Amino acid sequence: MFGDILKLDAGVRLYEEITQKEKLKKTLFAKLEDYNTEMEQRMNLVFFDDAMHHILRITRALRQPRGNIMLIGVGGSGKQSLTKLSAYMYQIKYRTVEVGKGFNLEKFRDNIRDIMFATAGVEKEKNLPEPTAFTLTDSQIVDEAFLEDINNILNTGEIPNLMSNENKEKIQNEMRIVVQEMKKIDTVDEI
Repeated sequence: MFGDILKLDAGVRLYEEITQKEKLKKTLFAKLEDYNTEMEQRMNLVFFDDAMHHILRITRALRQPRGNIMLIGVGGSGKQSLTKLSAYMYQIKYRTVEVGKGFNLEKFRDNIRDIMFATAGVEKEKNLPEPTAFTLTDSQIVDEAFLEDINNILNTGEIPNLMSNENKEKIQNEMRIVVQEMKKIDTVDEI
């Protein structure tokens, strides 16, 4: 087993071999306790060997730039809960879509647009990007076009024609400040 979750509070997190399962289990229970203290919706998890291995795999994907992971399994087996806990441990915001009556492609894209505004740093105090873990389950895919949009996000980082010209202009204006603070040349490509 390998990971960096044993020393998350350290200044430099080393990706290392984890030789003591009990130490890993204690760390996970401590993080779960922290999660349950801070979050509204409590989770009760059992950290058996496979669950600990899954958490290490999920955190490995989350620590990668633009990392992604596909979790396949029977519903109710804990995939989302382990992802929520992993994201919490890495201080990554967890997001998903809420499917309700009349949920369609337009509402899905509105949700994705909102997430992209938040993760790009727009509409926040310091205009800093916010790491986000986004999950989508098979039951939330009510239109096959969702899969095409997710595929575009994974391949290129964007969905064609998702943003209107006004939205693009807003993003450019907000990020222009950040680019200037970084003392970079103020061009559309740099923004």
